[in-house]
Formats: sequence, C-alpha cells, structure tokens
Amino acid sequence: MKLFLKILILCSVAFSLKAQQQPLYTQFMYNKAALNPAYAGNDDFMSLTALVRNQWIGLEGAPSIQQLNLHSPMFNNTIGVGLGLSRYSIGISDFINVEAQYSYKIEMGESVLSLGGQLSYRNFKIDFSDPRINTTDGITIDGAIGQNEGSKNLFNAGFGAYYSNRDYYFGLSLPRLFKSNLDFDDDIFDAVEVPHVYFMSGIQIEINETLDFVPQILVRYLNNAPLDFDINLG
Repeated sequence: MKLFLKILILCSVAFSLKAQQQPLYTQFMYNKAALNPAYAGNDDFMSLTALVRNQWIGLEGAPSIQQLNLHSPMFNNTIGVGLGLSRYSIGISDFINVEAQYSYKIEMGESVLSLGGQLSYRNFKIDFSDPRINTTDGITIDGAIGQNEGSKNLFNAGFGAYYSNRDYYFGLSLPRLFKSNLDFDDDIFDAVEVPHVYFMSGIQIEINETLDFVPQILVRYLNNAPLDFDINLG
C-alpha cells in the first residue's frame, strides 16, 4: 500500500510539472471559438461568451482571467466573423490578447465544413519594480532579472477546420502557427512559445424526444509535453 501511494504521488508531481503556454478552459464546448477560429459564426445567431475566473481569492497577486468572445454568421451563414478579448494576470505579470477571426462555410449535404483563420496581437508585461517583490539579497545581484517594467508585443496567426451536422462534429486547430520568443531580452534566455494543436469532437445521442446525451472530448498536443485531454458529458 505504501509503495502504491509513493507511485501515485510521483505521478501527480510529474503530471503537474508539464508546461502549458495557452490557457486551459473547463467545459470547452461552451467556448469553442476561443480554441478554433473555424467555429466563428457556426451558430445561427450572434453569440457572446464571457468568462471570469479568480483563483486563490484573498491572496495578493493571485491568478485572474477575464475573457470576452463575440462571433456571428454573415451573408446567409456563408461566412463567420469573430472577435476575442482576454486578459490574464498573475503576480507581477499581465497579458492582454486580441484575436480577430474569420471563417468560410462549405455545405456538404446535411453537413457543413468550416475553414477559418485568425490574427492575434498580444502584449506581455512584467513589472520587476513592483514593491511586492522582496528578496534577501536584492534582485540586482542577478543580471537575468530586469529592474524595471518590461513589455513585449507579439503578433501571430492561426488556422482551424470544423466539420459538423446534427449528429456529430469534429474540429482541428492551431491557434498559433508561428513560434514566438517570449523573453524580454533575447540574449539571456530562449523562452520560445511552441504551436499547440487542438482536436475536438462530440456526438449527439437521442435518449427520447426531450432528452439528448452529448459526450464530447478535447485533445491538446504540443511537442515535448504529455498528451492532454478533457472529456465532457452533457
């Protein structure tokens, strides 16, 4: 029993150390446009999604996320357009994202294939002069740590595909196609953001005239990290 507990603890630590450079969303089926630009305008109406998440309430500098995503069909559902705004903050770090999405829909019998792309702008800020930073010997002894506020602007592009009908759907997307150096001083570190691949799928199973069962899955893949996935039952 003790050996089993040790193995379980080691596995938990190993899984907790994996890197994730893009935000994670629970119940992704309500926020597909944030993961796949091809989903923009997929509904028959204008859709607005708002998300607020505050962790460790009461602790100064705790993680905080605010996100707003708006998308709508246009020209008889032939195309879709979307706009995403989000802000992530933790400690002395603050990240602002702006994403513009476009999708084109191709009817295939009772199914629809949507191809989409997006352009993104992100601003990263880290304030090393924040008075909340306390160290024994002072941060000036480490040349790799800045002394003032650092800021960096990044531009990127993404692509996605989404195939759906009344019974099932599946989608594949790469929100960031290009690698970006996240470090403020390129001569010190090589902090590179790598592309993330998302695959989502779901099927609608009719239980009776008023009740449907909809299992859905989201798979996340990035190089040199364990395969990660979410399963939702609705």
